[in-house]
Amino acid sequence: MTTPLDEITKSLGRISTGGMFETRATRSPKDLHLQVEGVGRVTLPVSPATARKLCGVARPARHGYKEETRLDRKVRDTWEIPAKRLDLDERRWANTIIPQLERIRRDLGLPQKCRLRAELHNLLIYGPGQFFAPHRDSEKTDDMVGTLVVVLPSRFTGGELVIEHHGERKTVRASARHLTLTAFSMQTVFTRFARSAPGTASRSPTT
Repeated sequence: MTTPLDEITKSLGRISTGGMFETRATRSPKDLHLQVEGVGRVTLPVSPATARKLCGVARPARHGYKEETRLDRKVRDTWEIPAKRLDLDERRWANTIIPQLERIRRDLGLPQKCRLRAELHNLLIYGPGQFFAPHRDSEKTDDMVGTLVVVLPSRFTGGELVIEHHGERKTVRASARHLTLTAFSMQTVFTRFARSAPGTASRSPTT
């Protein structure tokens, strides 16, 4: 069944803004100071020992379905730590994220007067074989225009973020030493696959 929101999203998707549907960059992790309740300061790159500690305080991740929030490991199989258990040094992080939000605005073709802000949603940890099936991100707030995924550096094997839009596909592979920042618009469908010892901080850029 097609909802009014689906129709609006399709219409927006047909509008040519001159921008991209996905944009990414790598940056130094020096400004990212993150503390997790029950674990303490997360040093970067994320070590296998730290990844195990994070999994120990995490819960199985839920996913949105229409107006519901569901737990279904056939759809989403990963670990999640909600934002209320995370303490991010916002003042230091602003040195990295503010210039990136302006770049994201330009790359996605958003109006020049538009000002994005990034709101921390959760911390995800993907272990071997874990995944998130193809889906479109649900709106976390009324003014949400897209998703920004910040992948923390770690040593890992396999794993990728696949982003699809109107038949075009982009594949993102993260760095062992740097932050990987990937942003995409709301009408985009994407899939996350397994990594062996990473952390993924998920944020939502909003106007």
